[in-house]
Amino acid sequence: MSARYGDPELAVRSLEQTLSAVLLASTRQQPPVPAAWRAEMERLSARSRERYRALVYDDPDFARFFEQATPLAELAALNIGSRPSRRAPGGIEELRAIPWVFAWTQNRLLLPSWYGAGTALAEGALAVQREMAAGWPFFQSLLSTLEMALYKTDLGVAERYLRLVEPELRARFWPDIAREHHRVVDRLLEMSGGASLLDDSPALQLRLSHRNPWIDPLSHLQVELLARARAGRDEMRAPLLATITGIAAGMRNTG
Repeated sequence: MSARYGDPELAVRSLEQTLSAVLLASTRQQPPVPAAWRAEMERLSARSRERYRALVYDDPDFARFFEQATPLAELAALNIGSRPSRRAPGGIEELRAIPWVFAWTQNRLLLPSWYGAGTALAEGALAVQREMAAGWPFFQSLLSTLEMALYKTDLGVAERYLRLVEPELRARFWPDIAREHHRVVDRLLEMSGGASLLDDSPALQLRLSHRNPWIDPLSHLQVELLARARAGRDEMRAPLLATITGIAAGMRNTG
């Protein structure tokens, strides 16, 4: 709220953008969506969900990988929410959505935003998906959101957090995660014909790229502070929480 409406000029601009989007969506003609496109969207949804759940829920060791590779436990010390991070004691299924997404944003992997999409897209017909991207606003918006999340993802920074993970867990989960990331990026570029993500949105690309030089040092500091705090050095807690706040502000995402 403060980022969008804390300053009168920003507030007017935010309202203008909202009104513009509503007017454009309301006045645009909405031709019927071909049955083949809906069928492909259903397939994409089912396949990506299957792939995602196989990683996140079907392997009981994934919860340990997640807790070690992200500052999940440390988020509980931040005064950022009115409810505990978990609904009840248990695994990932008991974790609330905000700490789940927030933790993956902190280590710059943003895994819930894209994992499974690469496999689902790559197994479909590229020609059909290109038609959908060109003629279906819903699918265009989906791809745009996916592209923005992937542009914020930094596999190089995320790999630094692997030093906090048990070697056996790291060897089991990371190669598949990295392959899925490359798969989805490659497929999006195949569909768009661009050389890099967000090539068709240069203004957004520029805004997002300006953040990295400020966020990257905080990420590297956070890895070191996490290692020290988990080794029992309580004096590391305050600076560690400062990096969490700083990364969240720079990424403009929490959960």
